[in-house]
Amino acid sequence: MVERRMSVATHWGSFIAVVDSGRLVRIEPRGDDPAPSPIGPGMVTAADDSARVLRPAVRKGWLNGLPRARDTARGEDAFVEVSWDDAITLVSDELRRVRSQHGDSAVFGGSYGWASAGGFHNAQGQLHRFLALGGGYTDSRNTYSTAALEVILPHVIGGHPWSYQSRMPMWDEIAENCELVVAFGGLALKNSQINAGGLARHQTQNLQRQWPKGSGGS
Repeated sequence: MVERRMSVATHWGSFIAVVDSGRLVRIEPRGDDPAPSPIGPGMVTAADDSARVLRPAVRKGWLNGLPRARDTARGEDAFVEVSWDDAITLVSDELRRVRSQHGDSAVFGGSYGWASAGGFHNAQGQLHRFLALGGGYTDSRNTYSTAALEVILPHVIGGHPWSYQSRMPMWDEIAENCELVVAFGGLALKNSQINAGGLARHQTQNLQRQWPKGSGGS
């Protein structure tokens, strides 16, 4: 066995990927990460899991031309794999149809989510660029996590939409000045295993241990 070891960056932090003959065989934590996420090693089995989508697939009823406005099979129908050429043709034909009948604003640029921790390979960014180059689309505003805060709090505390984050105390300020910390779910260590921009070192656990004895969460 000739193994190759390489650094990889993921949603859940930086790891060492061990590859043998082009196949991922093991994920190891980096030595400089004080609290590696246990999610990382799961990528080994996820690479070949039966639930992984390997090629384009189209809902069977849609592919067979059933009435789409009243198709009760949506959400229950099976999916049929098609070639990349067929998939590209189907998507391009539908985009032309919608734009010609309803205009660019009828195309919704969805795919909102954590599809990638990178910038260039971010699924939402690539989709929006593609739709913009095609003529335009309808986008969404704010986030599904903190949209109400972004809109309302500037009218309450002033500042820009992200003021509620920029005004939060830092970990060292909490440790130095707080006698009691009360949290409602948001400080769970599992929530700190992931970051949209990627993580190098998981420091939350060590930072929380700096809090005064007696601090608690509920």
